[in-house]
Parts: sequence; C-alpha cells; structure tokens
Amino acid sequence: MSQIIRMFVVCMVFLSSGFFVFAQKNDKNAQVQQVKEEEVYVSPKDRKYHKMTCPLLESKKAEKMSKKEALNKGLFPCPECFREDYPVQTKEK
Repeated sequence: MSQIIRMFVVCMVFLSSGFFVFAQKNDKNAQVQQVKEEEVYVSPKDRKYHKMTCPLLESKKAEKMSKKEALNKGLFPCPECFREDYPVQTKEK
C-alpha cells in the first residue's frame, strides 16, 4: 500500500512540473503580446510610424496607435527609432 502512495506522489510531482513549464510558456506569450501592442505615433502625412521620442516625428498632431494597427495600415517603421525592425545588411564580395 505504501508503494502505491509513493508512486502516486511521484506521478503528481511529475505532472505538476509539466504544468509549471506550460504556465511559464504562457507567461512568455503574454510578454510577447505586450511588446506587439507597443504604442507608436504617425504624422498625418507620414507613411512611417515612430516612437514618441523620435527626432524625425514631424507633427505635433501625430496619431497614437498600436504598432500592430500601424502595420495593418501598411505603414513602415522609422529607420531612426525602429532600427531593430530592419534587416542587417552585410557586404558581399
């Protein structure tokens, strides 16, 4: 009987560790979702989205929206404040 209880406890520990890993993955997905919902700014006549601190943001009447919404509207990232969104170009010989 005690052997059955030990096996039960071992199984419960094993199953709960799997659940913990699953919960951590969901937390990472939530963090990625928050990054995707980053707020950006778009000038009325601009085809690029900017961060609020961007020196290239021309108008004080810039519209605030999510980065995802800006991409859905066909806007491009500003090369000054969203350098990470542009691929790194290497010189080919």
